[in-house]
Amino acid sequence: MEGEEFARRVSDQCQLSERAIPARLLRAYRQTDYLAAGIAVRVARRVPGVFFAAVDARVAVLVTAWNPLSRRMPTGWNQRMQRRLRRCLHRFVVLDASGSLHRWREAMLLVAGDPRPIIRLAARFRQRAVVILRRGQMARLKLVSRWEC
Repeated sequence: MEGEEFARRVSDQCQLSERAIPARLLRAYRQTDYLAAGIAVRVARRVPGVFFAAVDARVAVLVTAWNPLSRRMPTGWNQRMQRRLRRCLHRFVVLDASGSLHRWREAMLLVAGDPRPIIRLAARFRQRAVVILRRGQMARLKLVSRWEC
């Protein structure tokens, strides 16, 4: 019974993330300045080539554990979840990063490597989106759905 309860809770959380994301939130994701390795990146803009030298990879993902499902949480809670996320990423090259828009700022992690396991982790941490960065391409906002759970 315990396993069934856990599966139901995870399923419920995943379905919550499937809800439509409000247009204002999508706009905020796109207008956010993401900073990693001293280089600024924005969704739908070409990622500078020097960016990938910092992580020695052709693809990277910006992810966070802050404010799950885009609901503001206390700073201490966000910091604890970010540390847990970093521990889950121990097999990857990880750099500190941040996202900011106007007065809002959120700690993020830049993770080098295949986006798929990182997206699954983002779903586990109830994130609505990640930013995928590929050499020679524009930064892409990837919405995290329940299917990644």
